[in-house]
Amino acid sequence: MTNRKDSNQRLFVLAGGAAWESAVLAHIDASPRLSLVRRCIDVADLLASSKTDHAHAVVLDPTLPGFDAGVADRLEGEGLALVSVGAAAPGLGVVSNIELGEIHALGDLLATIAVTADPASPLTVDEGPDFNENLGQVTAVWGPVGAPGRSTLALSLAASHAKAGERTLLVDADVRGAAVAQMLAVLDDVSGVLASSRDVNLGRSRDMSEHALRVKPSLDVLTGIPRPDVWHHVRPAALVRVLDQARARYDHVVVDCGWDLESDDPISAARGDITQAVIEFADLTLGVGKPDPISITRLLRSVGEVSVIATRLELVLNQIRPSTPWAEGQISDMIFEVSGQRPMAFIPFDAEACDRALLTGEPAIGGGRGTAFESALERLADMIRSTLAPVTSSHT
Repeated sequence: MTNRKDSNQRLFVLAGGAAWESAVLAHIDASPRLSLVRRCIDVADLLASSKTDHAHAVVLDPTLPGFDAGVADRLEGEGLALVSVGAAAPGLGVVSNIELGEIHALGDLLATIAVTADPASPLTVDEGPDFNENLGQVTAVWGPVGAPGRSTLALSLAASHAKAGERTLLVDADVRGAAVAQMLAVLDDVSGVLASSRDVNLGRSRDMSEHALRVKPSLDVLTGIPRPDVWHHVRPAALVRVLDQARARYDHVVVDCGWDLESDDPISAARGDITQAVIEFADLTLGVGKPDPISITRLLRSVGEVSVIATRLELVLNQIRPSTPWAEGQISDMIFEVSGQRPMAFIPFDAEACDRALLTGEPAIGGGRGTAFESALERLADMIRSTLAPVTSSHT
């Protein structure tokens, strides 16, 4: 259903049969400044319409099934301003609201929004007080398919930061094969990532740190999902808001990402959207590969895609063995020739340390044995701490 009027404000309406719908439609029809693009029957219809029809704003009931912070973020990403009727929903990212008795002022409110805000920019909500004047730094640890040792590296970096006295959070965001809980021998019946993301999605004010487990002095963990089939409960926008909360409470946030970068469906979220959202949000992304032809090829094929969305991308070659057929300099030259950058670090393979870590539920570093493996990881962590300066919070 499309109104034939030309107007400044083109609107979607998502009421779900709410009592106020008829009043809003009558006001739109009577106003020379407003035009109805579509009455959407549900959230899925609204998301589909936002991809195919041009509109400026959505007038909606935020209590409808399926509407959450992730949906709000996607709509704002399409350039739509969101206005709730009756029920305010700032916790979901809907910061504009009109009371039931003020529907006659809808046109004025939309005009004000158009002048004072950029609908294409995600609206921020108050996530609670900042416990850090300086925001902590977020490091995403990513690697292509093929087990390059991404989770071991992420856990080792987090443990090194904590050992240095930095308040550190390790987040398991691998929605295909979460492993951090098992690596640390902790129960993963209740996923920290899932619980904190759900709180954000539902607009709850609960602090994300309530879902974190303390596993070492200065080291907390948000465990991953217990089964891959529940991945769709972790919305990309919600996870980013969790990370944004975390960086206000920790000096370092290390995220173990999944390898998947694919995002094929423009309407529904995909696993790759989660990885992409984390990489885009992070201050630093480490691309992890192994020194063999298959792993290096997989890494280099993805570098271009990752570098487009990453704030800063550094490469790490992991599991360097004495039998590796190339010297580190040769590997560095090969990678530079294709990608234009050289690896930030080469990490030796220490099967004994990794096996012991899995059997004892401890990080692979911290034994004080002074091996080349531990030394290389400590140097990498030192480089990250020295190059990622704290960001001054803009919150008041």
